[in-house]
Amino acid sequence: MDGKKVTDSRHLKLQVARTRPGASVPVTLLRDGKQKELTVPIKELPGTDRLAQNGDMDASGADVLHGVAVGDLDGLARQQFKVPAHVKGAVITDLEPDSAASEAGLKPGDVIVEINRHPVKDAAEAVRLTEKPKDRTTLVRVWRNGGTSYVVVDETKNKAG
Repeated sequence: MDGKKVTDSRHLKLQVARTRPGASVPVTLLRDGKQKELTVPIKELPGTDRLAQNGDMDASGADVLHGVAVGDLDGLARQQFKVPAHVKGAVITDLEPDSAASEAGLKPGDVIVEINRHPVKDAAEAVRLTEKPKDRTTLVRVWRNGGTSYVVVDETKNKAG
């Protein structure tokens, strides 16, 4: 995809997530032993937002929680991740494995309920709360496996951005 080798479906999802919606990328497929070349338009996945979009961070260090994709906590997400109705927030749908958020212990299926002690009601709110931070350390309260805990994501040492 776009000149980069894709090893599995998870890797493909990350490659697509790194591509700006609206772009068209060349894709090489292998089907029935034959190679096919296609150009594929990348569109926004409905109900999914990215925290700190790749390429959107300016030199001042605006935006935090790079490499984290979130979605609204709808019925399907609640069922898939066994999230009770009283839990409010944004569910982590994807995470880059080498990101500071991943290193801090966040994982897909976690529900972000607070960012820097501000409640998160949905994916759009999570995105808004990651814009123009005071610093590169973010306190994230997550719901996972029936309970909540705090995770500190420190991007001051992170090479990504």
